[in-house]
Amino acid sequence: MSDRAKIIFIDDDERMVRSLARLFRGDFDVVATTDPQVVLDLVRRERVHVIVSDQRMPDMEGVDLLRQVRAISPATIRMLLTGYADLAAVMGSINDGEIFRFVRKPWDSEELRRKVTDAVTIARELFELQSGLAQIPMAESSAAGTDVLVIDDSEEMYHLVVSVLGDSRTVHWSNTLDSVLDVMQDGRIGVVLSDVRLNGTDISGALKVLKRHEPTLLTVVLTSFQDSGQLIELINEAQVFRVLRKPVDPVLLQPAIAAAMTRARELDAQPRLSCQYSVEEMHGMETVPEPFLARVRSLGQRLHR
Repeated sequence: MSDRAKIIFIDDDERMVRSLARLFRGDFDVVATTDPQVVLDLVRRERVHVIVSDQRMPDMEGVDLLRQVRAISPATIRMLLTGYADLAAVMGSINDGEIFRFVRKPWDSEELRRKVTDAVTIARELFELQSGLAQIPMAESSAAGTDVLVIDDSEEMYHLVVSVLGDSRTVHWSNTLDSVLDVMQDGRIGVVLSDVRLNGTDISGALKVLKRHEPTLLTVVLTSFQDSGQLIELINEAQVFRVLRKPVDPVLLQPAIAAAMTRARELDAQPRLSCQYSVEEMHGMETVPEPFLARVRSLGQRLHR
């Protein structure tokens, strides 16, 4: 049996998938198709390492396809390739598809090769974890005590999260970056629910920094912003876990937190799973206050559970 990783490219433009196939055929077992059903059938039958899907397709949108792929084969790494960046599609790619990377058209060939190669490496690790002696443990882990941190100007958001969780979790509230690190230094925070603005300042850079230093940290973004470009950066550079619009509906908040807690247990039981949350080189480092960076560096290993 060939050890070559299998990757699938799907786009409704046949010229596009042929071009992508030529770019990767020398290194991987490549399937290029315009038919979503071909993708789903292959994922059911074979080990597919990476899928790169267009978003706007006539038979099925990319987000819907990747959501189904995720349900069939969670270890398959999912990437969305599109020239359009409407906010609903980007949010869906996070909440439904849990995509690894968002790639804009027209793509840079070397950048795309790097992203896909990284994705293949991670997929191999995830498939290994799902097989044999490395199968993911299902027993309850110490993450049952994982704390939740709410980062928001308003204490009302903190109380909303408390009302959703009840007594099942300890919930902390921070409305400054200094207090964020004060809470996190004991290493018990596993899930963060955060706006991208705090006291009128963009803190998306700080969220990226926290993810780089704590790969198992799961971030749920709660925000009213409409910038799809910023959200794409948060996918690629912070691997945000979920995104909910403000004002936050408690009916949507509860399953988002529950999913984050479930994933926190999995990561605690099998830390190697955090490979799927590797992040790209960070942009906008200049927006992160130097005192915050210095404190994160000083915490070092104490940020790791």
